[in-house]
Amino acid sequence: MDTNIQLRNQVEKYVKRWKWFLLGLALCLFTGYAILQLVTPKYKVTSSIQIKDDKKGDLISELSFMKDVNVLNNVTNNIDNEIEVLKSKSLLENIIKEQQLHIQYFEKHRALGVFPVLKERYVDPPVRISFLEKDSTTTEQVFDETINEQIEFSITIISSSNFRVSETGKTYQFGETITVQNKELILTPNFKGGKFTKAETLLVRISPVALVVDMYSKRIAIAPVSKNASVLQIELLDEVKEKGEHIINELVNAYNNDGIADKSLIAENTSKFIEQRLEKISGELLEVDITAQDFKKSNKLTNIATEASVFLQSEKENDIKAVNATTQLQLVEYMDEYLGANSSSSDLIPANLGFADPSISSISAKHNELVLERNRILKSSSEKNPVIVNLDDQIGRLKDNLNQSLGNLKSSLEITLGEINKQDQLISSRIYSAPRKERELRDIQRQQQIKEALYLYLLQKREEVAVSFGVAVPNAKVIDKAYSSVKPVSPKPSIVYLASLLLGFLIPFGIIYVKDSLDTKIHSIEDLQGNLDIPVLGTLPIFKSKKNLVASTDHSPSAEAFRMLRTNIKFMLAKLNNNGNVIFVTSTADKEGKSYVSSNLAASMAFSGKKVLLVELDIRAPKLVKYLNTQGKKGVTNYISDDKLSLKELIVDVPQVENLSLLSAGDIPPNPAELLQHERLEMLFEKVKEKYDYVVVDTAGVGLVTDTLLISHFSDLSIYVIKANHLDKRMLTIPETIYREERLPNMAMLLNNCKEKGAYNYGYGYGKHYDESMDWRKIFKKSS
Repeated sequence: MDTNIQLRNQVEKYVKRWKWFLLGLALCLFTGYAILQLVTPKYKVTSSIQIKDDKKGDLISELSFMKDVNVLNNVTNNIDNEIEVLKSKSLLENIIKEQQLHIQYFEKHRALGVFPVLKERYVDPPVRISFLEKDSTTTEQVFDETINEQIEFSITIISSSNFRVSETGKTYQFGETITVQNKELILTPNFKGGKFTKAETLLVRISPVALVVDMYSKRIAIAPVSKNASVLQIELLDEVKEKGEHIINELVNAYNNDGIADKSLIAENTSKFIEQRLEKISGELLEVDITAQDFKKSNKLTNIATEASVFLQSEKENDIKAVNATTQLQLVEYMDEYLGANSSSSDLIPANLGFADPSISSISAKHNELVLERNRILKSSSEKNPVIVNLDDQIGRLKDNLNQSLGNLKSSLEITLGEINKQDQLISSRIYSAPRKERELRDIQRQQQIKEALYLYLLQKREEVAVSFGVAVPNAKVIDKAYSSVKPVSPKPSIVYLASLLLGFLIPFGIIYVKDSLDTKIHSIEDLQGNLDIPVLGTLPIFKSKKNLVASTDHSPSAEAFRMLRTNIKFMLAKLNNNGNVIFVTSTADKEGKSYVSSNLAASMAFSGKKVLLVELDIRAPKLVKYLNTQGKKGVTNYISDDKLSLKELIVDVPQVENLSLLSAGDIPPNPAELLQHERLEMLFEKVKEKYDYVVVDTAGVGLVTDTLLISHFSDLSIYVIKANHLDKRMLTIPETIYREERLPNMAMLLNNCKEKGAYNYGYGYGKHYDESMDWRKIFKKSS
């Protein structure tokens, strides 16, 4: 079949079922409207923050002098780590508990006037709920908001002081303890403006905090705005705009507070260390001062003469070196003592104490940076996390390096101090004239200077740390506070209605496609033409008359169809060179209407004034005698088996139709196939062909027995009847094989029992067909 015709047939198959598509569109659009009414809309809440990197100078200009102190320059923020901290469940859990986000209040509405819908009332709910639980250590009751399973109950606020629990029907006063699902609760009024205005019913839902935390941790999305940017965008989908904005803002605040606490931890730890050293040095300095005072008093020393300028100057410079070396040595001992007492991976160490070796300050800063990062990641992870294990390993190696550097510095300082002492002894030996008491006093004064210098140094560092402790800044700068979309992002009406339109087309299309794909029956002439390359005479509509035969004055669709069939057959027979007039009517199986076709075709030909003989050769299951209501009892089988019988004795006239005679099948033989091969059957056809203008033969179905094929050589034209909506397409291999092997002369197909309007349209033996009822312009004209 031509491709354009196939495409047209496929389109017409769907167009003629336009009512299905109209119904599908109506149902799907209504479903889309119902979804928009029933589903709670969700809004997108967005906020953007900038993660500050202290090493890149993100501190405000007023704090630039802190770079000289080197306290706030030790920690940098990794974007990925900060995202994990922001998404940590510990932050969310604190926010949910503090803001009571696990307690929801819903107002009840009816969508479409039928379906109950809940709408959360987040802003100014008329009541607040607190939990009560007995303290295990006392008999008193304390507030406790931890629950393990979801609690739901409805309340109706009756007045400013009373409410009713719908599940129990009991009325309570605000502030009175009620029990719901074995949990004691207290409801307090929270009327807008402090005044009760009207009675209202609320559904209260209390969910486990862990469940709410898990829900929001999945809803919140955090990502950088670009690959190399330090700006993060935080998004949250929520049914209530104000609730989503509140959660995002509180999350950023909690994150900043947590960052400030982390940054203050080093300064606080260093401050404690300095306070301890100051307390110890203060005692040592007091002891040296008292020793100097007692020495002067006991030896009556008021003013000591100076020595020669050269020796005194050398001694002074040597004393300064001794003081610096001793100060550094004591700092090393203090640090070594501190490291021995604080060896855990989570312990911070004092930073920026002014060691002569810059590697010690660098290692201390790196150590504290890793400890802070470890503690931050540990808030949302465990110590078995590979990142934590890696950080512990790095911290351990840094402490080993620090101990080694302190040991090297200590050895260097001890060597330096020994050299200074040797020079001091040399100078002292040269001051031979100085009395012993003066030398002893100078020793005491030297110790006094050392202690005083160390004390002043620690006082200066304490002030620097105090300043840094007071100006700790948050990790994140808020660029945009949380704001929500004006229109809901889910469900979107445009998307829902577009999907409804698509489904409204696709569902009927799919149903029709699947139905037609699973349908193996022959329904129309297109099914025949699409599966067979055999000429098609046309189609016959369903015969709705109570009579078995059409009448000459009948103008019903069936009568007109047989008139057109008669005309087409005349044209086909006229093309034959042998002036044939024998027409075989057969089918694949029983009950396809071949007897109906053969009898009415014969009647239609008789109406045109031709002498027609209807021969029944379906000798296994004869029906025509009963069908035409005639009296013939003997027929073809009797003629073949009895030489004494003549055709005149067997042929009877059909009373309803003039010029139509019937030769019935006769008695049913035990050997029909053998009987049909008898020579008297050939004599029968020779005689009737001469006497009658047309001989219409009703034969047996070729798909059941071989009777028809055995006598097919008597036929001039073979009509193969197929009943619409009855024969399986897989059975078309039978007529296809017969046609290909030319086992039935001049074979043509006839589709019977069609439901389509205009079904009695015919080609002329060439398989062409056109049905005006399938014209798409007429279909839409009729439907409009």
